[in-house]
Formats: sequence, C-alpha cells, structure tokens
Amino acid sequence: MPSNPRIRLIALIDILTIYSDEFNIISTEKILKRLAEYGHEINKRVLMEDIKSIREAGFNVVAVSSPEKGFYLAKAFDPKTMHIIQKAVYSSPLVSNEEENHVRNSIEKTFGSQTFEMMVNTTINLSQKSDFETTSPDAVHIIRKAIIDNKQVMLTVLVIEPGDTFSPSKTEKTLVVNPYILGVANNNLSLIFTCSATPSKPEYIGIRRIISAKELDCPQNRNIDFKPHECTGHFGKVPPFAMNLKSRCLLFKLRTDDLEYVDHTLELPIEYRKAEQKGYCFGRVNTVFNGKLAGCLYHLRDKIELIEPKSLEEII
Repeated sequence: MPSNPRIRLIALIDILTIYSDEFNIISTEKILKRLAEYGHEINKRVLMEDIKSIREAGFNVVAVSSPEKGFYLAKAFDPKTMHIIQKAVYSSPLVSNEEENHVRNSIEKTFGSQTFEMMVNTTINLSQKSDFETTSPDAVHIIRKAIIDNKQVMLTVLVIEPGDTFSPSKTEKTLVVNPYILGVANNNLSLIFTCSATPSKPEYIGIRRIISAKELDCPQNRNIDFKPHECTGHFGKVPPFAMNLKSRCLLFKLRTDDLEYVDHTLELPIEYRKAEQKGYCFGRVNTVFNGKLAGCLYHLRDKIELIEPKSLEEII
C-alpha cells in the first residue's frame, strides 16, 4: 500500500520531535529507517520534499552539515529554559510528585527523548515534597478562567478538624466567591477572594483546601479597591496572608561539636559567637518565621536551645 502523504508528514514531525534537537542531529538514513518503522517506505528525494512541506507549515527544521550531516527540529524551549523549568519543578514544595511526573512527561514529548534522558539521568531530586493532597488542575483552571471572565465561582472546600495528624476531615463547605488572584507566600498557593455577601472584605484560602470549583454566570460584585496583602484567612485561625514577609531574629545556643550539623540543616547565613560555657556557642540569624523553619528547629530540638523566641509555638 502506498504511503499516505498526510499521515507520513505527521510521522516525520513525530520522529523529529522525539529523536532530534540541536545536540542530537538525526541523519537522513536514520529518518528513513524510522519512517519505515512507522510504515512509510520512501526514498531520499521524497523525504526532502516532505521536510520542505513541514517547513512551509511553520516547523523550524534545521539542516546541519558539520560536524555531522543531518537535521533537527528546533524546539519551543531551548536547553537553558528547560534547565530552569526542571530546577524550578524539583525545588518547589508547591509541586507534588504527581505534578512533577506530569512535567517530566511533557518535557519528554516536547523536547525529545535524548535530551529528556540526559536531564533525568543526571539529576536526582533530594527535596522533600508535600504529602498533602493537591487541588485538581481542572479546579485551578476554572478559577483562573473566572478571574479573567470576571465571574463568580462556587467553591467546595475542606473544613480542617484536628486529629492525630491534623488531616482533612470529610466535612465540606460551599462558598460563592469573587476570585481575585492566586498568590504565593510561605511556600503555599492561595486564592484571594471576597465572598459575594461581603464584597469589600478580602480573604484568602489555601488552594489545597479546594475540592472543586464551578464558574457561575453571575458577574463579580467585589470591591476592586482592596489591597491583596491586607486580606485575612477565611477560617480565621491563621496569620494574615502576606506577599512580603519581614525577617525576624532567631537566637539559639548549641554545642560547638554540633555546629556543622546545625549549619547544614538550617542552610541559613548564621552568625556564631562563643559562649562563656566551654564547648558551647550562640547562633543568630535573621530569617522568615514559617512552617519550614519550625520543622527544621523541631528536627534539631536535641541539638539547640532556643533563646529568642523561647518556643516553637511562637514560630508557628
């Protein structure tokens, strides 16, 4: 059966996407072999015509003559951009393991298998990811769309009840809100909004509490003059949401033998001063007080003695 030209062009684009980039040139012979595996037996003349056709369709197929002869498909993202994306995904506590795998799969499909394998096989993720369930990407997309459309949204959210691990209960609550913007602070993503009944009172809620979202036909009735950094938590038991957090002084005492271990754990620019008691020293650093810091200090509870503040409760 003769090769279908339109299907063959799709196969050619797929081959160039998967097997080529600026660091991995694919030769004419290898392209013809790959096309044969797809069921398209053609000669070099037809291949050159096909490459011309997909170029005319907007695909940037680059011909290379040195150091090896062949072609590659220029991608939408260059290697430097992909490195930034990979670093951001690996280092962000906002990204779950499932979302990380989704990005990895997208990189492979977008950038090609050779570069993908190189990036994955030369990088290991040592960052601790959040164990909390994340919001459905569909819900986040609906919220973003409602912000652009200036429409209200019906949110279904979890009501947190204390338990052995302060895990989410099955209790749910429905809110009709005017979504304003998504904000990042304290390593968390939150939705800033006003309730339809209180359009001038800015509030926020952590995205992980949102189970689902539905865009409504009603236009927003929020007061647009409020300042996002002045909003308060919807459930009232958390500190005000802030885009910019001020540093505070952390002062503690530790054994000099534990200095390197503590320094490595906190990963902060700490100032050290000798204490009168032999074998001990003081550490001082200006840092943001948040959950991450509290977790590190809890891990070091047998190594350090807090002086300012006097307890972890003041940090949390």
